[in-house]
Amino acid sequence: RLKFETLFLQIVHAEKLVQQIPYVHHPFLREALPAVPGMNFEIVQHLLAVIGNARALYEGRNLVRNGTFSSGTGSWNVTEGVEVQPLQNTSVLVLSEWSHEASQQLRIDP
Repeated sequence: RLKFETLFLQIVHAEKLVQQIPYVHHPFLREALPAVPGMNFEIVQHLLAVIGNARALYEGRNLVRNGTFSSGTGSWNVTEGVEVQPLQNTSVLVLSEWSHEASQQLRIDP
C-alpha cells in the first residue's frame, strides 16, 4: 500500500538516496564483468524494488495516465514540437513555444 499523502517527488527523492548508498559493488573489482556484488548489494536491490513498486502504485492511483511522463508523451494529445526530457531521476514535459499544447481526456464518474 502507498500512503495517500505520498508525493511523486518523495519517491524520486528516495530513489536518489538509495543510489548514493556505497559498497553496492566490490570496490576492488569495479571493472569486472559482471560486477561483483558488494556488502550493500542485496539491500540496495530490495530498496530499488520497493521504490519501483511505489512508482507503480502511484501511477495506478492517478486518474491522469502517464502523469509523470515516464512513457514520454504516451496517453497524451500533444502538438508538434512538444517533447519530454529527462531531469535528474524523472521526466518533464517541455513546451518551448506558447502555441504548444498537451492534453488528456479523463472520464470521471459521479
